[in-house]
Amino acid sequence: MNSQMPRYSFQGGATLIVSLIILAVITLLGIASIRSSNLELKMAASARDRAVAFQRAEAALSRIENSLKGVPPPYRMNNFASTCSGRWCFNANCDNGLCFAGDFDGAKSTTQCKLSKDGVAPKEFWKDQTLWDSKAQALSVAKTTPTVGDVEDVRYLIEFMCFVPRGDQVITSAAKEGDADVPLFRITVKARGESARSTVMLQSTYRVAE
Repeated sequence: MNSQMPRYSFQGGATLIVSLIILAVITLLGIASIRSSNLELKMAASARDRAVAFQRAEAALSRIENSLKGVPPPYRMNNFASTCSGRWCFNANCDNGLCFAGDFDGAKSTTQCKLSKDGVAPKEFWKDQTLWDSKAQALSVAKTTPTVGDVEDVRYLIEFMCFVPRGDQVITSAAKEGDADVPLFRITVKARGESARSTVMLQSTYRVAE
């Protein structure tokens, strides 16, 4: 009696090979999907961190502007003179975050104020990284609004830009030129987000309206 053996030797394992290929493709797709999801999460976190940094900087800028228009503001003629002494002095060292490298004599007219010494280009303090790194110069805002919370990472500089006329200035026959001028400031704030992913710098030019 003749018996025919199963012809296993003629099977080349094609099903196994196809299955492995499909499994490899699915694995690669899964890895790509995970990487894409991680990238999207990082992008979302960075966008949120930048939004938080922007809100902190904007709130701090508004708070500083409000402090400058206090009644009466501490920034008066002598605060910009080279002979000034005390906490509210604007000088070339940017002590207490108050900066001025120009030339002004508090006893003279505001029209004689200069943004720099003769022959020297006006200094842009906000571009000096060493000032931002110094706690004695670039000041920190401790807190702004409840919606923003504590913002100890917000730092600022206030630069005195000499004097400009008031918007409603009226010169009478008895008044001298410059008598009604008011200080002009350039305020720069620098804030970080909650996770320090982003840093935002905002700047405004502010004229004190008395």
